[in-house]
Amino acid sequence: MFLVRLIYASTATDIVNPTDYQNILTDSIKNNSAANITGMLCCNGQHFLQCLEGSRQAVNKTYSRIINDSRHNNIIILSYGEVSARHFSDWAMGYVALSSKATVDIKPDVLLRLRGAAEDTQKVKPSAISLTIPHAQFLKYSINREFDPYTLSDSSSLALLDDLGKVFAD
Repeated sequence: MFLVRLIYASTATDIVNPTDYQNILTDSIKNNSAANITGMLCCNGQHFLQCLEGSRQAVNKTYSRIINDSRHNNIIILSYGEVSARHFSDWAMGYVALSSKATVDIKPDVLLRLRGAAEDTQKVKPSAISLTIPHAQFLKYSINREFDPYTLSDSSSLALLDDLGKVFAD
């Protein structure tokens, strides 16, 4: 089975509330760990940018579940293809919140980072990442100063996620 990476953008629907972000993260970590999927989720309360890495079958099955989730719409694949190595192998789902709207009522112990996708969730260390990113950071990868994943190319979406993921290493 080949290793693939899928990056997509979507828009949060009106039904999304702060509890939903907790549920999305908790469920992603649990489901991704079981399926050996790794990745990164970035959101600003309006848009999602997510990368999934794993076997073709597991990533496709996860994406199929995502596109049927009523909490977001306008789901667009920015990049999909075979890769030789994972970029986010340390996290079942790394999470970066880019605005206060996305972080309202999310408890730090809910934002979890896994060191290795197969690691037992009982051993997970809590980690909350909420960032205020300078507009120049987005302008580096996009035609806009504001976070809008729909304006990112496949390579710029991965580069932005890589940059945001480096915050976890600090």
